Amino acid sequence: MTTNYPKPPIVEAIIDIQVPLGTAVLTEAELKTFGELTEGKYPTTTPIRQVLFGIDASGLAATGAPQHANVGWRCSGSGAVVQLKNNGFTFSRLPPYTEWESFREEARAAWNQYRRLINPQSIVRYAVRFVNKINIDYSPIELFDYLKLYPQLPSDIPQDVGGMFMQLRMPQGDLMGNTSALINVALAPPDGLAKLAIVLDIDLFCEGEVAISTDEVWTLLDTFRDRKNKLFEGCITDKARELFK
Repeated sequence: MTTNYPKPPIVEAIIDIQVPLGTAVLTEAELKTFGELTEGKYPTTTPIRQVLFGIDASGLAATGAPQHANVGWRCSGSGAVVQLKNNGFTFSRLPPYTEWESFREEARAAWNQYRRLINPQSIVRYAVRFVNKINIDYSPIELFDYLKLYPQLPSDIPQDVGGMFMQLRMPQGDLMGNTSALINVALAPPDGLAKLAIVLDIDLFCEGEVAISTDEVWTLLDTFRDRKNKLFEGCITDKARELFK
């Protein structure tokens, strides 16, 4: 099911492809080459650093000073962010999100250049994730007016809720490989003049090695996007859909 809303609630669309840990971090020269190969679309670059701690044999105390390691690069520009790490590639599109096809093709072009420089031999995880933020102009509300998926409070306890987070992990046995959907529902600070915001975050992912000498992973990501749409539509009500028109 595909519905192109005039005002989609998408605040971040993500394609994530992870490769075996141990692939080398791009050098600054290779990063420059990546920028040239992607025609300067992502000119702002910053290192991605990881803090490493040593733990003694008891597992309770740190040993020595923490070590800071560069594990990749964050490149951004024109509403997109590319993370090129030593264990994979992440492409994010920020608002305004337009359509899957252009998002997918830009991500694929950037992945092809990352792959050309890093030369990983396999993929160990691939995912499509869409973070939606539904801003509502008044509060309080009843969640069931906007969502079909929500926590239900027992009738014999107070019903006022100031914050909320719910997560479901759902195996997708009809899809290829070890595929799951992770659905997060939460209340979040609203944007602009809105009074309340609901986050509906849907992550479709598969953990399992895939050879990258074929285009299979991109076909599978298309399938994930279709399943994401089905889950999204199944989670919202017509009252929510009116906000996206």
